[in-house]
Amino acid sequence: STLTATGESSDFTLLRLNAIPSGRVLLGWTSTAPANGTALYRLSHPAPFDDEYALPQQFSRGTVRTSGVEFCTDAPRPSFLYSELNQGATFGGSSGSPVILGNGQIVGQLSGGCGPNPDDGCDYDNSEIDGAFSASYPSLQAFLNPGGGNTGGSCTADADTLCLNGGRFKVEATYNTGTGQSGGAKVVKLTDETGYLWFFSSSNVEAVVKIINGCSLNNRYWVFAGGLTNVRVVITVTDTKNNTMKTYTNPQGAPFQPVQDTSAFATCP
Repeated sequence: STLTATGESSDFTLLRLNAIPSGRVLLGWTSTAPANGTALYRLSHPAPFDDEYALPQQFSRGTVRTSGVEFCTDAPRPSFLYSELNQGATFGGSSGSPVILGNGQIVGQLSGGCGPNPDDGCDYDNSEIDGAFSASYPSLQAFLNPGGGNTGGSCTADADTLCLNGGRFKVEATYNTGTGQSGGAKVVKLTDETGYLWFFSSSNVEAVVKIINGCSLNNRYWVFAGGLTNVRVVITVTDTKNNTMKTYTNPQGAPFQPVQDTSAFATCP
């Protein structure tokens, strides 16, 4: 196999096999984070207790929890998924085993546990912690889906159009100085979630826009924006999958008013 990508932020590693073994069934994946209450399933292969006794393959079923459980500071959400077991168990040595939806799509991989007794795989007061595939996806997309995201987006990027979250969200902006200067903002993409705008010079950043997949938290996509200007700015964000639009306006002459819209798009998944 060949190492293609790895990252600590969501505890992931992607290997490319030299060949797919015969007789195997391949799982799917989704870059959409599972919402609170979603059922998750896992088959794991724990390490042996000793040289003579090996644990068999283990099945477990859990439920995604975004509140009401203990969260560990070294495994922050949404980079990690937390789930509450309600059937089966997970034991040491199972790290890296995929956690999947009922339709066979991978949404994460086991990283550890959190709770009063994380070493006891049968203690249902603990939480299972999985690296969230939705958080890892920006680093994996080039290998898994180089043509674009799996979210149904149809954004086409150009000098005036920012395409974020797997190409699903289109960001455009206009400006007006009030003294005769106006036009469309130019854009520069920084990450799959973030980009910045400039008006007069490419070296002069005027505003930054970020779109976050918050589906696992409140079943919404979030929009954040901050600026370094006091001119009139109109930022338009379009969910190209559902053809819904949100507009954010900064008034002429006012310091840029931050946007923190955590209820922006009720269009999950």
